[in-house]
Amino acid sequence: MLPARQQHPVRSEPRAAGSRFVLRVLTVLLFAFGLAGCMSDSQVLYSNLDETQANEVAAALLRMGIDVDKNKADRGTEWTVKVGKKDLPSAMAILEAAGLPRSAHPSMGEVFKKEGFVASPTEDKARYLYALSEELSDTLQRIDGVINARVHVALPDRDLIGGKTDSASAAVVLVVAPGARVQERETDIKAIVKDAVEGLDNPDRVTVKFFTRAAFQDGAAPTAAEPSTSKDAPGDLQRFAMRMDVTRGLLIVFAGLTLLAALLLLWRSRSALAAFLSGRSADQSRRDGT
Repeated sequence: MLPARQQHPVRSEPRAAGSRFVLRVLTVLLFAFGLAGCMSDSQVLYSNLDETQANEVAAALLRMGIDVDKNKADRGTEWTVKVGKKDLPSAMAILEAAGLPRSAHPSMGEVFKKEGFVASPTEDKARYLYALSEELSDTLQRIDGVINARVHVALPDRDLIGGKTDSASAAVVLVVAPGARVQERETDIKAIVKDAVEGLDNPDRVTVKFFTRAAFQDGAAPTAAEPSTSKDAPGDLQRFAMRMDVTRGLLIVFAGLTLLAALLLLWRSRSALAAFLSGRSADQSRRDGT
C-alpha cells in the first residue's frame, strides 16, 4: 500500500478538474450577463408625463414605425416613454414636428386652490386671467390639427363711479400641423373665446393668428454621434440607423456564438464534474471507513 503522501496527488486530481470546471462556468455566466447589459439599448425619451401625454407621444412614434416602451411609475401617476438608442434622434425630430408632448394647462380649480393667505383683488384678477387663458388654450388645443394654442385675455378694470368701461379683448395664437385646415374654423374659434370671456361681446375684438409647424423630414434631425449643422442632410439618419442595426446584429451573433461555446464547454466538462463528484464521494468513504 502506498504512503498517504503519494495517494494525496491522485485524490486531488478530480478536485482540480472540478475547480477548473466551476471557474469556467462562472466565467461564461459573467461574460453572458455583461454582454446582455451591453445589448440593452433602451433610453428614456420623456418622463413625468401624464397618461394622455404618454399616449399621444407613443401613438405618434408608432405611426412612424418606431418601437416604444411606455411604463407607469411605481408611485404616482407619472409615465415614462422609452425608445431604442438608434431611434432617439428620429423620435426627437418627429415629436418636435408634432409639437409633442403637449403643454399641460392647469384648470381653474388648480389655480384657485385654497391657500392660507387672503389674496388682494389685484392678485385675484391676475390669477383669474391666467386660469381663464389656460383653460381656453387647453380647449383650443383639442381641436383637430392644432398642435399648440395660447390665449391672452385682457379685461379692463371696472369703473366704480359708473363711467364707461372698455370692452374686453383676446388674442389667440395657434400653431397648426401642415395640411390642417384650421383656418377655415376661425369664426368658430372666435365664438368660443367670445362666449368664454365675460364682457367680450364683439367677436371682432378677438384676434386669431395661425402659424404652420414645419413638416418632419427624415434625415434633417441631428444624430447622437454627429450633430448636423445643415438642414439639407438627407440620408444621414438612415446611415446612422443602418450602422446601429449592423452593430446590434453583430452583438446578437456574438451572443449566439458565446452561448454555443458555453454549451460545448459544459458538454466537454461533464466528465470532469463526474470525476470531481466521485472524488469527493471516495474521500467521504475513506473518512467514514477510518
